[in-house]
Amino acid sequence: MKTYRYYLGGITPSTFRGNTMYDHYAGLYLNKVAVIDTQTHAGNRWLGTYSSSYGAVNMNDSTFINLAASLITTNQTVASHNPKIPLNNSLPPFYVNDQGWFDPQTLGSSFSCSGSTYCNAAIVVGGDDETMLRIAQDDEITTEFISESKLMAKQQLFDELKKDSALLQTDTAYQVFVINNLNTSIGILQEVAEKYSELKKVSSVLGENLHYTDSIVQQYADSLQMLDSIHATEPLPDYESRRVNLVEQLNAYQHQLQQYCEEQKQNDASTLVAISQLNNSVTASEQPDENEKFINEMTAHYYNDNKTALTTNRNLIEMKAQLCPYIGGASVFRARAIIRIFNDSAEYDDATACSLHGIYRATAEQNNKGS
Repeated sequence: MKTYRYYLGGITPSTFRGNTMYDHYAGLYLNKVAVIDTQTHAGNRWLGTYSSSYGAVNMNDSTFINLAASLITTNQTVASHNPKIPLNNSLPPFYVNDQGWFDPQTLGSSFSCSGSTYCNAAIVVGGDDETMLRIAQDDEITTEFISESKLMAKQQLFDELKKDSALLQTDTAYQVFVINNLNTSIGILQEVAEKYSELKKVSSVLGENLHYTDSIVQQYADSLQMLDSIHATEPLPDYESRRVNLVEQLNAYQHQLQQYCEEQKQNDASTLVAISQLNNSVTASEQPDENEKFINEMTAHYYNDNKTALTTNRNLIEMKAQLCPYIGGASVFRARAIIRIFNDSAEYDDATACSLHGIYRATAEQNNKGS
């Protein structure tokens, strides 16, 4: 039976708020390495029938610390906010004990958005200061905090701190974290990502010039068409000279438009050179940054219209695309986008790929645990 679940894997401080879980196998499912941070009176509702018998399941249950890393605080008087969770690690189908994961309280709002600008968002990247500080200080978040997850958590935190100067100034630990990672794979790959976002973007000055010149070209083209139309109906004595003048002006502005377009191409070419230089300087230490470095290189080939290079590396790209995203990182999805150039119907089995790394616990392992 096909199931619909929220798979929240890896160390990703998030705000999980305002969701409604209807009829599923399990309404909320956190895999073996999932950490979503503390969710306090977040207004999530379980209103369905769950064929697994459980509305919420946290497979990251090996210690109470692991469960507490994704603590969900609710108001115990609101039944729909407190789903049934597994409480015995000897019982199927999940074989976990999630006692302590939910924290029903007698006081507090049933849905609190205080201090957040994202009250209407179901899932928002971010988290409380404690979790982010622990990532910045290289502390272990859970006993399942594998090296790949740790690197991805640092990448996300670094990106957030670079984009949020106010958050960066709230703690010296954040500032030290950013300084220490500027010249590591984390900092360099983030800079590469920023430069990729600049590609194809037209500067405000160039954009104004393009818009103005294009409008003038259109005006001269319209004037030329009108002149030809009038002359066809009633011959004009100075038609030839007027037409020559319009054509000359039109050609001049079309040439200027081409120059502006060429300027944009040169800007993009310079950006791609800078991207390649930065990307080549990356010293990868784990699968996520190794894969990102490789996919950055393949993306440059794509922008340079170098399909030969993509074809030559197709097997490697496919290997990256088939990886478990919680091990291989976000570049797994970028690899899949590139593969669509060759095969737009390719499908990927993340459940199987991730179970090979113990992220989704295999059924056989569950049965052995229960026997």
